[in-house]
Amino acid sequence: MRIYYGFTGPASERFPFRLDGPLKTGKALPYSVFTRKQKDRFDFDGESGNTVYFCLYYENSKGEAGPFGPVLSAVIP
Repeated sequence: MRIYYGFTGPASERFPFRLDGPLKTGKALPYSVFTRKQKDRFDFDGESGNTVYFCLYYENSKGEAGPFGPVLSAVIP
């Protein structure tokens, strides 16, 4: 599975690309990570108060992919 994500708020050195507002599709999310784990932990140190958006995208080992899932959002504590 590939996890796409992106943030609102001011740009930082670690995450220079930001979103303008809510999204309707995961294609606009600037960052992604591929994982085979059932659980994955993200560390967004320094991003407190910003909104993060996630979207899952299923891929197999050959790079073949399914459709994007729904976009989910959360405020980083």
